[in-house]
Amino acid sequence: MNRNDQNAILTRTEQATNMIVSQFNHGCDNVHHAARMAARSYHSSLLLKIPSWIDGITCSNTVDNIFKVKSQSKAYTEEVVSELKQRIKADATEWAESRFVPLLENELNTLANTVNADTEKCYEELGKLRVDLDVNQREIVDNATPSGANRLISTGTSLLIGDLGGAIMGGAGGFEGMLKTLTCEFVGGFVLGIIALFTPIGLPALIITAIIGMIAGGCWTLSSIEKKIRRKVKEAVLDSMKSKEHLLAYDNMIHGKVEQYLSILRDEMEENVNKLQLTADAYSQVLAN
Repeated sequence: MNRNDQNAILTRTEQATNMIVSQFNHGCDNVHHAARMAARSYHSSLLLKIPSWIDGITCSNTVDNIFKVKSQSKAYTEEVVSELKQRIKADATEWAESRFVPLLENELNTLANTVNADTEKCYEELGKLRVDLDVNQREIVDNATPSGANRLISTGTSLLIGDLGGAIMGGAGGFEGMLKTLTCEFVGGFVLGIIALFTPIGLPALIITAIIGMIAGGCWTLSSIEKKIRRKVKEAVLDSMKSKEHLLAYDNMIHGKVEQYLSILRDEMEENVNKLQLTADAYSQVLAN
């Protein structure tokens, strides 16, 4: 191999390395987009489910004593909101475990495997340069090459693709470990966020204030109070859900949860791109002498 061929490999490696970073960032955007679209679809489904959930709640508390209307209304309202939280929790957990996490895992797998494959090609190219080196040159390169990088060149990286546990990107403590904990950690945080957004703190107090105001106005009968409470809960929750502030907070929550896992991949990608660059530099310096 002549010097022009060697320089061409080094140039292609540099270009490919830059492309890996660019494609990874684009891939992260795709993951966020897929997660946001799926989450918004779920948000829309909740808008449809919540009214029937509220109607279907069976309360142990009642409003049946004219002398205890305020206290009974408070207890009834708090029970309706509490039961709504439980229904949202159960539904969000089921959706996250069966739909959202599998989607996210698939997107993350695709992204990681793409980086692995592109990185492998770079090391295969650099492996062609190794053939041209004498023993002393190889020793110099090995000493200047990050630990493990030259092993990939020497043993053949093709053995690593398809095995995330030993892949270039994603060792047992990184991507593989992340996927093992994804369901538990992600679902837990997602569900807590959903409940906080869909049944905000202070909601019962707002409903009770509205009901007491209605009672003070004289527009009530004992038989109508419970229905009015349920209607007020529906109005408050749905009005909140449809607000721009709520949707922005919801999107931000989803983005933040997904970014927790993308940041792990990003750290590994940057570390391995740095190793690849150092490896290419080692070959370049030896071949230049």
